[in-house]
Amino acid sequence: MVINEGQFLQQVASQKPAIAAIQIQMSEYQGEFQLSTTFMSTLKVNPNCKEVLKLQKWITTKKSENIEAATLKNKMDLAEHIQLKNIIHQQHSLKEHAFYTSNAIVNNIENKVELYYNACKGCSTKIINFEEDAECPKCNHPTKDFTSRYNIRMEVVDGQDVTTIILFEDLASNFIGCPIQEYIDSTTSFKDKEKSKLYKKMIAAKHKEFKFLIKLNKIGHSSHGHLSMVAIAFEQLPNTPNKKMPLHLLHLNNMLGKA
Repeated sequence: MVINEGQFLQQVASQKPAIAAIQIQMSEYQGEFQLSTTFMSTLKVNPNCKEVLKLQKWITTKKSENIEAATLKNKMDLAEHIQLKNIIHQQHSLKEHAFYTSNAIVNNIENKVELYYNACKGCSTKIINFEEDAECPKCNHPTKDFTSRYNIRMEVVDGQDVTTIILFEDLASNFIGCPIQEYIDSTTSFKDKEKSKLYKKMIAAKHKEFKFLIKLNKIGHSSHGHLSMVAIAFEQLPNTPNKKMPLHLLHLNNMLGKA
């Protein structure tokens, strides 16, 4: 059966293939850019070459990011909204694998001096031993081949209740406003950190209110003794003048020089 290029492309369009075209004509008709084939033209659908593989990987990644973003937004909207004290004091009465949202005010960035850790490229485990022949104890990947990963720990409060919210990788990048390497490059020393716009943006989050999406199976204990929770998503809430930092925490901040 004879089929022309236009019919063929219409048939495969729903599959969103990568198409390589060789020796085609480019023209403009009534202000619109057009491509057309000749008897010398060749069309290849999903050819096995590095350029196409790179393009397909990029498309898949972007699609996953969009789906994940939409999914998180839906989860934020659909998750049961409860007070922080219910998560802290009534975990046993909540569903273990359910999603919950809770509002809290950022009281302090606990690890503002170093917001990241050196991680194994194979499994993201924290790397401590960087000797020449050392391997990751979890996946045996060489530890000299490591990467830096965000690990932002924020002390948050809601009334008298305090907990630590942890932001990893993409969520932390959204919070800071850049990938981890860009942040590291902009804050090469503690003195530079204080001048860095990215550092200032991070510090400016203090005393602002956020809504956090969490899952109960991502709860542990921080080094400060209170609960720590890994955030899955967050959104900053509009400033509300009637919601202020508890006086006892403001007093403690002043004593410790945090405010």
